[in-house]
Amino acid sequence: MRYFAALRSRRSCYKRDVRVRRRDTRNVNARVAEVTTEHLRTQMSGTDAALQFMQLCRPSMVQRGGGNIINMASAAGVHGSKTFAPYAMAKEAVRALTRCAAREWGRDGITVNAICPLATTDALQQAIDTGVAQAPSGPLGRYGSPADDIAPVALFLASADSRFITGHTLMADGGLSMDAGR
Repeated sequence: MRYFAALRSRRSCYKRDVRVRRRDTRNVNARVAEVTTEHLRTQMSGTDAALQFMQLCRPSMVQRGGGNIINMASAAGVHGSKTFAPYAMAKEAVRALTRCAAREWGRDGITVNAICPLATTDALQQAIDTGVAQAPSGPLGRYGSPADDIAPVALFLASADSRFITGHTLMADGGLSMDAGR
């Protein structure tokens, strides 16, 4: 995705080992009453991939004295989005995994955080163009730009400026989730 190109272009300025686990490409949408084991198996494969990715990153980070892992999650689980039950469940599992790893790996100098982005993708732009989707109802009333709105959040989490932040989810969603945690 475009925001990872921005992160890669600046990666050489960081002395820490930074790894970003991008979002899943397979989304299974279903209402709760319609969710099947196959839906979950398909959607949770992304959660398995996140775990395996983190496990692969850890040894080199420990050897280097630390690093930053950034997972991509979704506000769909935070909000309990209609018709997105399998997707929401998988993304909440990624957030839980993020918190667990942050607790276990913090003493190794590894920070583990997640971002819940609300950004325009090619598929979303097509849905907007055809009238299937509309602007979000958050205070900013727009979808974020992957390069201009989401990449800086990832860059912050990858930088030394975030060295005391771990186990958190940053909601890069234009304020859509501001009251979700109350």
